[in-house]
Amino acid sequence: LLQQDGLGFAWRLNLVVCGAAIAACARGQRWAHALALLKEARLGKCEQDEVGYGAAMHACSMARKWEASLSLLQEMEQRKLTPRHVALNTAMSACERGHRWQLALLVLAGMTVRRLQPGADSLNAAAAACERGRQWQQALALLGGAMCSRLNPSKITFVAWLGACATGSLWKAALSLL
Repeated sequence: LLQQDGLGFAWRLNLVVCGAAIAACARGQRWAHALALLKEARLGKCEQDEVGYGAAMHACSMARKWEASLSLLQEMEQRKLTPRHVALNTAMSACERGHRWQLALLVLAGMTVRRLQPGADSLNAAAAACERGRQWQQALALLGGAMCSRLNPSKITFVAWLGACATGSLWKAALSLL
């Protein structure tokens, strides 16, 4: 019945259902299933949008599969989908979990190329990647920029700042936040 209306509603329903299934795989930590569903959706002519790709990227990120997450980011661009903050932040978080702080900084720098203004969440993700990679100077520079700009630092910003201070043995700087 839905396919007979001629309005494309069945295709839209499939996009939503596929995206929801991919997101469920992400929540269930089934990254391989998320990727398989994404591939099946493409083969079934149900192209995914940024939400479906973002959910698959998140599943890969949670499984520490940073390569797969960045590969999906590239695939989005090849398919003429425009990655926005959520997808880019997810890519940076995947880099953090994979101890690839340099790649997280490249993703952050790519935001300006895409004419996106990095928000506090973007800076937090990049700073967390730097802190995990023992690059506390880079992390503090990013977080300091976030705190000095018009961005509203979140609790995550302060936790990341404290983590970078601890990594760099900067107890006086950590105390200054209290």
